Amino acid sequence: MSSRWPAVSLFSTPSGWLALLGTARGLRQVTIGHPTKAAARAAIAATTPDFVERDWHPVLRQRCVDMTRGKNLPLPGIAIDRDRPLTAFQSRVIEIVQSIPPGQTMTYGQVAALAGSPGAARAVGQVMATNPVPLVIPCHRVVGSSGQLGGFSAPGGIATKQTLLTQEATFLH
Repeated sequence: MSSRWPAVSLFSTPSGWLALLGTARGLRQVTIGHPTKAAARAAIAATTPDFVERDWHPVLRQRCVDMTRGKNLPLPGIAIDRDRPLTAFQSRVIEIVQSIPPGQTMTYGQVAALAGSPGAARAVGQVMATNPVPLVIPCHRVVGSSGQLGGFSAPGGIATKQTLLTQEATFLH
């Protein structure tokens, strides 16, 4: 198997086509909810035009498929390759969001309070809006103060967010 980087795994899930962009340092980007393989490939090419297509992390690929079916399986210890380091607040937000069980949600305000910054709901929203690895960091589980779904950057937007939450809730029952 080629070790050329960056590499992209493209595969179909119950939530649409998904792409995992990896580098030699780890997972760089996840894009989900595309209607076709070509659309998922184009989404990656928009940010990273030079990549090789290969199944670079089969365990992570299978976990992502399982997660779109609502299964809460542990993710393999995969490093996330970030463009820049996280602040302490961003790191706390991500840890909290990763602890939200499938089928459950927290509000932006609840996450902010748990991160030690009550009143920083908008800052939590910004961390979620710039999340390059949805599913791995399950930003779809963070909602507005009255339970409204708010934004979601994947194709399909809020409808994709609702689909993920519904799939998780269905699996739990």
